[in-house]
Amino acid sequence: MERDANEQRCPSRLKNATALSVNVFSCKKIPVKQAVAVKRYIHDGGSCNNLISSMKKARSHSFAAPFLIATAAVLIMAWQQLSAAPPSVKIERDRYSSSIGLDKDVTADSLVAEKGARLLHLYSRGEVVKSYRIALGFNPAGAKLRQGDGKTPEGRYSISERNPQSSYHLSLRISYPDKKDRNRAGKAGVSPGGDIFIHGWPDSVVRKHASPPAGDWTLGCIAVTNDEIEELWKAVPVGTPVIIYP
Repeated sequence: MERDANEQRCPSRLKNATALSVNVFSCKKIPVKQAVAVKRYIHDGGSCNNLISSMKKARSHSFAAPFLIATAAVLIMAWQQLSAAPPSVKIERDRYSSSIGLDKDVTADSLVAEKGARLLHLYSRGEVVKSYRIALGFNPAGAKLRQGDGKTPEGRYSISERNPQSSYHLSLRISYPDKKDRNRAGKAGVSPGGDIFIHGWPDSVVRKHASPPAGDWTLGCIAVTNDEIEELWKAVPVGTPVIIYP
């Protein structure tokens, strides 16, 4: 009988998966055929019912339902631990990795932030060359209206200043508020606020050897890691357009 194509490509993983996949009731190893069945249904998005059905066909004798369900659960956990991530997932992870630096000659055409996705994209020569995970203001939903509302602005701005003496490692000032922001705040009878930057972690993180902030922790700014703000600092000159989407 011709072997499963995926089994031929990664026999060592199947062997390991089989070795680690044990029946929690009988403590017997599960045959390779069942490991192959589990692998196929995980990759094809099959349901648990289909998985159980496939396992029944793969064995020369049947298990009682509890034994079969326990076997499927253990096999799934073992395969997920041993299987490498698909190439598309690896590429996605690499794209947001701070360990992958920019070329020295990269100069940003624009920066585009997606608040909902918590991503900041650096464009150069019309293409996204790197994307960064970001933290936002502590009350991120919606556009900024007033000082102290904890929101990150939405709209079209630019980098208006670079601050090497920032209390957040390094910072790039965003040109908020613009005329539209001031008019909107004026109609509401409030101050629009200001001092919106793209910056790194608070200096106290390094000084006190503390853990970096988690979640959306800024007062309205866009935060990245210290390594990432150093990278952006080199690539983003004053005047670079900044577009912030909801």
